Amino acid sequence: MLTGGVTFRETYRAVSMKDGSDRVRLPASALHALEFKGAMDHKGGAMYFELTTREGARTHCGVLEFTAEDGTIALPLKVATCLAAITEADETLEGGFNTRVTARYVRLEKARRVGLQPRTRGFAAAMGAVQGPAVPTFDAARGKWVLPGVEG
Repeated sequence: MLTGGVTFRETYRAVSMKDGSDRVRLPASALHALEFKGAMDHKGGAMYFELTTREGARTHCGVLEFTAEDGTIALPLKVATCLAAITEADETLEGGFNTRVTARYVRLEKARRVGLQPRTRGFAAAMGAVQGPAVPTFDAARGKWVLPGVEG
């Protein structure tokens, strides 16, 4: 199970966060709920959440701290942009509203492999300069960069 048996799913009003981070702030009530449900018993490090909107946007992020106002989720610019979230207007006379964001707790497994997708020819030049036992090489038969000795 992706959450280790911990179920947490809450919907919040999105507000902006003046921070260059890529992690969100959740209210203290979220921390209390997660503690009660045993999410803190996992010794795997940071907590991660899947964020979704009614409009269908989706991203994953970590939590910076649990200091947001009750009923809100503070989104840094990077996360708000991923969700196309409106964070500045709230029930204005013009009909504006803040995006509602649903946060669902997820427990991420440790990564076993990484896939690289070069965007420029400069990637090949940079990889040619790398030396060591795990030097990525381009496998023309599969049409992708691979690490020798690692299937994938």
